[in-house]
Amino acid sequence: DRPIPSGRLSPGIASIESVLLLTAGVWLGFALLHPAAGVAVGSAATLVAYNLWLKRVPGVGNAAVSALCGVAFVYGGVAVEALRPALIPAGFAALYHFGREVLKDVQDMRGDPTGSSLALRWGRRRASILCLGVYGLLVLLTPVPFFIGLYGLRYAALILALDLLLVYLLRGVVSESCEVDLERTNRLLKIGMVLGLMAQVN
Repeated sequence: DRPIPSGRLSPGIASIESVLLLTAGVWLGFALLHPAAGVAVGSAATLVAYNLWLKRVPGVGNAAVSALCGVAFVYGGVAVEALRPALIPAGFAALYHFGREVLKDVQDMRGDPTGSSLALRWGRRRASILCLGVYGLLVLLTPVPFFIGLYGLRYAALILALDLLLVYLLRGVVSESCEVDLERTNRLLKIGMVLGLMAQVN
């Protein structure tokens, strides 16, 4: 159902759109501080490398996409000369998206033409266990900023809601659940992203 595989968007038009958007993103980075421009250039280069090579390397492509999701917070921190406060949400975002990337590999097993995803190389169950491990680590780490005094009760309440959502969603992932269930899980994980973002707002 995605635009390019379904034929609703041609690869040529998608390539032109990608070049225009990447160029605009890098140009906007140069309008900010120099470190922000560096982050923008590095992110664009990583996206190009992902499409040319990294997405065919099991695990590495997932890690690249996840790192880019975390770098979004780093970019914001650098832009306002406040990098340190951005590092915690950046780390959490990268972990969260890595787990979701692995779960998407499991969901997309039947439609993967390259055969290079973690789910196809490792098998559905092992990839699902990795996903559970990543989210388990996230559930353990997310309360730490509250307990060491970096964030207050608002953060704690929202993170508790997020962690409960993760536990609820992922309790049956290791089982041979149907593809529709994984699609629903991925949709609800997007709600978790919103909770995580709201938790970071002071």
